[in-house]
Amino acid sequence: MIDPHNAVFAAVDAALPSVIVAPEWVPSMSTFPAVIIQEINNTETARDLSNSENAARIGFQFDIYSNKATGNLAERQAILATIDATVRLLGYSRDNIDTNMSNIDGTIKRTMAIYSQVVPA
Repeated sequence: MIDPHNAVFAAVDAALPSVIVAPEWVPSMSTFPAVIIQEINNTETARDLSNSENAARIGFQFDIYSNKATGNLAERQAILATIDATVRLLGYSRDNIDTNMSNIDGTIKRTMAIYSQVVPA
């Protein structure tokens, strides 16, 4: 299986040194801003004659959280701009952005972005 999660996670984490970057939401998370990176798609797209996987369509979802009372959207957009530049260098294309995602805690706002690409083996 082709799995670039570690490479994407490491690149985004390095690009955002003052932001908490994690692979999953922790219910007791109290440090913001935060970015959660999830691999949401890993679909085989090609095999060779020996039945080995040659390529896969990989999708990542980036959830950006901020609890600022003012400047919240601006903070999330600045983080998203860094994520966008970072994952584009890795060959990913943006599929979707939603800056008005609902969240259980109304004091914490969330932006969600999805990126994907076909990754060769």
